[in-house]
Parts: sequence; structure tokens; C-alpha cells
Amino acid sequence: MWFVLLTAEDTSCLTEMHAPMRIDGVRLPGLCRYLAEAEPAPGPPGGMDWPWELRLLRTQVPDRVTDPAALRIALERTNALNVKRVQKLGYPYAEGLEGDLASARRELAGRLAHIAAEEKLHGLVYPADPSRSLVQAEGHVAQLCLNWIAPNDRYAPETFYRWIFFDDLWAGAHPELADGILHYASRWDVLSEGEAAAE
Repeated sequence: MWFVLLTAEDTSCLTEMHAPMRIDGVRLPGLCRYLAEAEPAPGPPGGMDWPWELRLLRTQVPDRVTDPAALRIALERTNALNVKRVQKLGYPYAEGLEGDLASARRELAGRLAHIAAEEKLHGLVYPADPSRSLVQAEGHVAQLCLNWIAPNDRYAPETFYRWIFFDDLWAGAHPELADGILHYASRWDVLSEGEAAAE
């Protein structure tokens, strides 16, 4: 199974692109079970081993992980958290949210309580609007088009981040599209052929 982030991070989006993440031996219907049972290693996320997006998504996996709709539920719950505020408040790359699932959920609950207190004092700069996000979850492909900055008077561009998940069955049925997504997520010069030039 592949997890692809089409995300522009500040000014480094062209020089520090993350390669797509691959989880061997897992197909999309089994992703929530994998997230519930696996444990990220302690410390800051290393490369794409456990990016903050997966650490956060894992805390939202429903307890009945055998439910066919489990991934859609987890994506919708993650979006409802207003991911921007969770990621921004002093936890730039979601260090933590590790150990067993219960521990990660307790830690997130503490962070959310802290965020709620901060928001009462300071509000959010350039807030997101989770109602503007889109979720797709089918048998072997899923994506979250996550609203990061909603239309507002202080900052003009509305911004969306996209998380794409697909497995080998979907890739086998759509090989050119799957290759294009993986290529686009790996390098800025998507119209070039061969290896990306070294920086």
C-alpha cells in the first residue's frame, strides 16, 4: 500500500519533497488494523517512516477496525479535528503520538485541551475550515483533500493538502495513473525523465 502526500510545506516544497511511503504487506482494507496495532518508534518522525499525518490518523481509527468503512471514518474524524491547529501548536512534526494506541489517544486529548485554551486567548491565524475538505474512501483507494487555509480577509489563497492512499490492486487496474501519482509526489520536475537532479 502507498501513502502519498501532495503537500507544499512553507518555502521548501520543491527541495525537500518526501518520497511516497510504502507499507509492505498491507492493502487498503487492512490499513486501519495496521495503524491500530503498529507502534511508531519514539522520538521525532524519521523521514517517511511515520509522518505526523499517519500518527494523527492512527488516533482516529474506529475501535471496530474490521468495519469496511473504517478508513472513511478515520479520515473524517481526522479532518474534524482541524488538522492545522493540531499540527501547528508547538508540535511541528507531531513528535509523540507513539506507543500503543491508547497512549497516543491520551496524548492527543491533552494536546486538544491545550489548544482549546490557547484558542480562547489568541484565536487561530489563517484558520482552516474542515467543512470545505473532501473525503473519498473506496475499496482500494482513498484520499483526503484537506482544507488548510479557508477563504479569509487576511490571507487570499485558499489552501488544500491532499493525502492519497492506494494499494497494489488499484495500481494494477490503473497503472499509468498510479505511476503518475508516485512520480509527481517524488520530484518537482515531473515533465522530466530519468533520475531527479541532485541538489
